[in-house]
Amino acid sequence: MSIWLVALLALFAALAHGKPGYGPGEQDWGYVDVRPGAHMFYWLYYTTANVSSYTERPLAIWLQGGPGASSTGYGNFEELGPVDLYGDWRSWTWVKDMNVLFIDNPVGSGFSYVDNTAYYTATNKEIALDLVELMKGFYTLHPEFEEVPLHIFCESYGGKMALKVNELLEKTPLKVGVFSGGLDLICATPGTVNWIAKLDWSRRDEYLAAPRNAITVDRILEGYQKTGGNFTMFWINRSGHMAPADNPAAMSHVLREFTSFG
Repeated sequence: MSIWLVALLALFAALAHGKPGYGPGEQDWGYVDVRPGAHMFYWLYYTTANVSSYTERPLAIWLQGGPGASSTGYGNFEELGPVDLYGDWRSWTWVKDMNVLFIDNPVGSGFSYVDNTAYYTATNKEIALDLVELMKGFYTLHPEFEEVPLHIFCESYGGKMALKVNELLEKTPLKVGVFSGGLDLICATPGTVNWIAKLDWSRRDEYLAAPRNAITVDRILEGYQKTGGNFTMFWINRSGHMAPADNPAAMSHVLREFTSFG
């Protein structure tokens, strides 16, 4: 009896960091109560990289735009998750390189929900506060990620944070990056270039004077990148508003280049 108990405990310990889902690798998912009556859903994919422990690779958070589009739906199955909408394994998935956390933010998007419509968020500040509570709950459930480097990626409506980019550059050591699809008609690249050029930060001239270097993947020109200080802009060729879906090869390069892992 004791032998069976030890065997079961060993099995549970081996599986403690994840559970099997559809597709390669292990996953975890669940809810965090970000406020009374407000429940936010997350879906975590553990990296399938050839490493001894998943904690050797960073954690990338993906936040969808909209606001109100589902990260666990669109971002996951249309852009960078391990499985596409047809149930096929995606060759350029970000999960091959690092752990990926999709969050249905704000509440009401995807699988996130509220008990009463009065609990929906109405401002960017409220959305951000809910996200902070989600991460507090996530780290409580997955404390091993507290020491893992964290990178936050967002698309489309995430550009609303542009107004605070200069504060991040001046007041923190954080690396900040912006990617823009060259065929994007919603957030056109010339407009992105212009607002970056007008950012009020001490190393702006260094950035503006920096060269724009080519991004090549398998000897194909996939875009360009320009770095000054702790800021980088990426121009992504052959892509529109949803760059990871349109040019996954280029965006996989951006992921590896920007996070500087392994």
